[in-house]
Amino acid sequence: MAKIIHTQRFAPPLIIGFALFARAYGQNLSYDEVVSMTASYEKQKTYDTLTSGPQLHSILQGLLDNYQYRVIVSPENVYKGHKLIDTIYEEYYYGYSDGLKVILLYNVSARKLQSQAAAAVDERDAKFLELLYYTRQSPVPTFMTDRALASDFGYYGVAIYNAEVRFWKSKAITEDLMDVIGEYPPAEATNVFYVIAQPFFSGTGYPGKPYEDKIRSWASQSLWQVYFLTRQSQIAARSAVVKLLIESGQLQAPRYAPAQFIYSGWETRSLGLPAPEWTDDDIPRLQRLVDNPYYGEAARAQLAIMTSE
Repeated sequence: MAKIIHTQRFAPPLIIGFALFARAYGQNLSYDEVVSMTASYEKQKTYDTLTSGPQLHSILQGLLDNYQYRVIVSPENVYKGHKLIDTIYEEYYYGYSDGLKVILLYNVSARKLQSQAAAAVDERDAKFLELLYYTRQSPVPTFMTDRALASDFGYYGVAIYNAEVRFWKSKAITEDLMDVIGEYPPAEATNVFYVIAQPFFSGTGYPGKPYEDKIRSWASQSLWQVYFLTRQSQIAARSAVVKLLIESGQLQAPRYAPAQFIYSGWETRSLGLPAPEWTDDDIPRLQRLVDNPYYGEAARAQLAIMTSE
């Protein structure tokens, strides 16, 4: 498959200091460093702009810095040998940032979320955190069989697609929150897009192990990817910025989401995804972008096309 373009009041000073130092000098925090910082952040009883705000900023940046997209399998290499599949399986999860999202969001109440957002250093961090919270989903079992995958997917994935359409129409996922994608420059906005699209695995798996260390079956990974690609399609439908990035070639809209039955060797089933299209709903979204330093020029050009028709 081609790559889709796709219970302390304050955190330990050492962690905060390192985070600020790393951000100031353009150094990326490692996956493990972001895990430690996020665990500390979530244990706090109260949140304040002076201490918690910079910590949240570094965590959110860590989500983007540690995002990596890796293919589970591709049609041309599924049957080239068990060893090759094992290698792809191991690479797929190394450094993958949905584990960071789980630590940040999974057991957070709406009240706690509001406290965290209120303590953010700026509005962009607050909105990004809220968008991640209201778009979180855990529809994929940690471990499932090919038979269960076939049952959940059906023949064409229609039930999954319709469920995602309903999910992304939630009143909690507001236009104001979706607009936060446009507050990032294109190089970062692409990772914002992918991080938002990530679902979570559900199920206890192996108790006592961190989320990212739990063993997933190939079928579970395949269903995860189905949701990941379908969520990308829905984000593109809701975001003028994502459409502009697609038109400029900096993202590629997924056109199908394959369910792959690696263990059994059953034939791959595919969910067709619609190509993103400009609609009347995008006119006010583009109007909000006309003075944007990153997307203003492209937004004005697209707006001129749509309003002259």
